[in-house]
Amino acid sequence: MTFSLRTASVVALSAATLTLGLTACTTDDADKEVTETATATETTGTTTATATDSAETSASESVATETATETATATETKAVEMVELDGQQVPADIAAKIEELGGVEKLDGISKVTKEGDADVVYLGEHRRIYFTPETGAHLIQGKILETWIEQGGVDSDLGLPTSDEKEITNGWQSDFQKGQITWTSATGEIGDFQPTIVNN
Repeated sequence: MTFSLRTASVVALSAATLTLGLTACTTDDADKEVTETATATETTGTTTATATDSAETSASESVATETATETATATETKAVEMVELDGQQVPADIAAKIEELGGVEKLDGISKVTKEGDADVVYLGEHRRIYFTPETGAHLIQGKILETWIEQGGVDSDLGLPTSDEKEITNGWQSDFQKGQITWTSATGEIGDFQPTIVNN
């Protein structure tokens, strides 16, 4: 009888141990599954966040590119307004300058309308020109100052484009440019004594 009880106890103990072992394994497996699920969730979350960030970045870059393209296109397509004057199409700003200076007839008529570099140009007779860009405006350059500027390279010179009409100064005349001035002056006032002076800023 004692043997039977001991045997039963051993069997019961073994069964309990086995149950605990199975429970522990089950718990370990469950923990492993939870850990793997959490890791997978974190990985998925990270991947999703990364994909979202990439999509947002791409969208922002796309918008920026489109905006830059639209701005460039708008700038390129901005046309200079043209009007008819003396039988020719000329930029409206140059036409306004001609009227300001007394009209076409006073300036010897329009002999040529062209472009030089970025500037629209109207030739008036043989010794006058009006240069125009949206940045510098429309300005008259003439006579010996025009001749001197052309010798320096005109629109391609270090002086750049005219930024003022020719104006009278003491003992002569002066024209201002983007990067300097040209004066035509005489120390004595005698006609044969006039000389050009170029000043680069």
